[in-house]
Amino acid sequence: MKKSYSKENRAHRKLYWDFGLAGFGSGFNLLVLAICYAEKSKLKFVLFSKYSSISYQNGFTDYFLPFAEPEKNETILFPYISFRFPQKKSKIKKVLISIIRHAHFLLKEKRRNVIHFEDMASRIWNPNFISSNSFEDYQEIAKRIWRFNSETRNYCESKIEALSLPNSYACIHVRRGDKSTEVQEPFPDISKYIEYAQTNEIEVESYFIMIDDYSVFEEFKEKFPALSFYTLAEKNMRGHWQKTFNSTDKNKKRVDMLNLLTEIEIAKKSKLFIGTESSNLYRLIALFKEANTCISVDTWKVSFF
Repeated sequence: MKKSYSKENRAHRKLYWDFGLAGFGSGFNLLVLAICYAEKSKLKFVLFSKYSSISYQNGFTDYFLPFAEPEKNETILFPYISFRFPQKKSKIKKVLISIIRHAHFLLKEKRRNVIHFEDMASRIWNPNFISSNSFEDYQEIAKRIWRFNSETRNYCESKIEALSLPNSYACIHVRRGDKSTEVQEPFPDISKYIEYAQTNEIEVESYFIMIDDYSVFEEFKEKFPALSFYTLAEKNMRGHWQKTFNSTDKNKKRVDMLNLLTEIEIAKKSKLFIGTESSNLYRLIALFKEANTCISVDTWKVSFF
């Protein structure tokens, strides 16, 4: 794996990749895989993110420093442009999708040096490809592209400083909301998270609770009154629902994204991280930590990373 992405990014053939409308954890993890594929295949990487789930104005660079040159003709070339339309199907939507995809096909035929997301997704999200690379390969890419712009960095640092966390803390990540529709098994009891933390050889003074539902934080405090808990969650939070988030006002979406990135930074710096491997955010955070500092409390295992 080459350390300098700029050299790989000068390749003549291009891989166009869409960050997509899924959650940030899913989008980032797939992005890492796609970059790995591009580097191994010596393809120039082009990222679409202006119309993604995380976009405020420009997409990925709303929060991070650029690592690849964005495609100037994104509106024309976007492989899944139909996702920008409302989810409710209509005749006019179907006609527009048909026209756009036909135009996209003709354009692709004229630009044979271009490899599109729709052509590559099945190759990249593939157990054979995933297992052909080391976990260290994925970690190196994740750390390389995780570079906040000054606005994001200042926001996160200010939030973390105001929280006044102790030096030794565990981060517990608990997902609710639409996660209930993705995983067959019931949510683990919160006592399990504390049990795993207290029986681990790594000692901690307190717990940062990374949640999308404030009632979970209240449950921790009620069940374990002798322990010290911190959170950035707001009292009105009752679970993350991605479809709702995608239609959220862009100013609120920006704040929610900045808060999530702050939580991820806190998780990265924790002595111990405890969550569920079925969550994309768990797998994202694991890319930045030593294996012995990450514990999953669910039985759902994945081959991805």
